[in-house]
Amino acid sequence: MLVELWCESSSRTSRAVAARKGAAVRVCEAAPGAPLQPAPRLSDLRPGSLICWPVNLRQAAHKRAVARFIKDLCKAASAKHAPKTKARIHSNRTPNIRKLALLTSPECKEWSAGNIVNRKRRCPLQIYAGRSATIEDIRFARQCHRQLRISLKEHNSLSIHEQPLLARMPKRFANVMSYEDTEWPWTVFRENGLPGVNSTYAARVNGCAVGMVHIDKPVCKPWKIEVRHGTLLKAVLASFRCPANHEHDRIVGGTRAKQSALYPAKLAAAFADEVCA
Repeated sequence: MLVELWCESSSRTSRAVAARKGAAVRVCEAAPGAPLQPAPRLSDLRPGSLICWPVNLRQAAHKRAVARFIKDLCKAASAKHAPKTKARIHSNRTPNIRKLALLTSPECKEWSAGNIVNRKRRCPLQIYAGRSATIEDIRFARQCHRQLRISLKEHNSLSIHEQPLLARMPKRFANVMSYEDTEWPWTVFRENGLPGVNSTYAARVNGCAVGMVHIDKPVCKPWKIEVRHGTLLKAVLASFRCPANHEHDRIVGGTRAKQSALYPAKLAAAFADEVCA
């Protein structure tokens, strides 16, 4: 099962998981001022189901609802591997969650190179508010990944975090994150930085290596993807690097930047294969 935070309503990753007979929940951006919608019922998370849950992750009440939903899923996934009790046998509300995967990809445009270059044209208060909100999003993503780490074991959990490689926090702001490593982003918890199955692996993925094109010209959009407990996915992501034998198109003008927010089908399939493995 996959829970995707900060995703588009037309995400290819959750669609690919549902096509592989897995359950997927899209936690997408709600309209400004929209009331909080109830969380999806666990009984509705059947194989092949795809549920879209619009929330505003900049509001505290919406964050609490998402955190409770993830905690309930962790309990259901851990109960799946626990010894069967009489209460469990007669319960039809708990879904059969063999593996719970969490994919987070918060917006980091306030830290992107383009916004840093154009900061003189914008109001300083807007820049500060946007960056403060981005830091809170990263903290919430870490909280959700931490819930998986402390609730589930290696064989039934998967943590994935994605950010554009060019969206980096300056070193002078690193201390506000209150985290064990100042390298940006490191949202998924690392096991003392040691290599191994349980440690977090960070891969650099280029868009041209996964089929991102614009008018028949490859686009080299770089992502930084952190993976924990995904042995097969780590090997696949390591091969998604640009061979540097072709020219690239730039993501400027029109709606190119908005369209590049969707993962190419090849990258979405790699995520879905690991979730449903």
